[in-house]
Amino acid sequence: MAYVQRFPSLSPLPLISDHTRLPQDAKLIDSQVLHQPLRDKLLSFVTRGSSHLSILSSTTYELPDATLKYSCVQHDFPIEVLIWFPKALEEFRRPPAQGGLHAGAMISNYVDVCGEMLTVGRTTEGYALTNWSRSKHGNKSFAPIELALDSYFLFEQGFLQRWQSLGERYK
Repeated sequence: MAYVQRFPSLSPLPLISDHTRLPQDAKLIDSQVLHQPLRDKLLSFVTRGSSHLSILSSTTYELPDATLKYSCVQHDFPIEVLIWFPKALEEFRRPPAQGGLHAGAMISNYVDVCGEMLTVGRTTEGYALTNWSRSKHGNKSFAPIELALDSYFLFEQGFLQRWQSLGERYK
């Protein structure tokens, strides 16, 4: 998929390729398992210094030849996303009659959160938090960082509550 790069691209944060081997400037502050039918994922909140947050999505799965494969994907945001995202998601879900976006809206307006342009959007399974100021690691062309969050995981498995609790601790 081709994306239009509307905002200046910020330098990528150093890549974390294994949630068990964090660099010295990184600190694990919380994590939660996302239970899925085919394989579980671990989502880990990792602070990067005092200004950034990386959310690592890691999983181990078996290939057809019975070898195990490990995957760790990094999603980078300003640390203030801990406070901003729950409020932005609530606003995004608000009906038009109560001041929400127009009916059928699939993405929120761009919001500057500490110099990074973020949006909340709808996916087929839930919601997405997108950072339009940073590109995915390893892409040759621009592709924004997008963290897709399943509705069941957010609301039924308590991930949004955990996120809100971290935002309260961050304040």
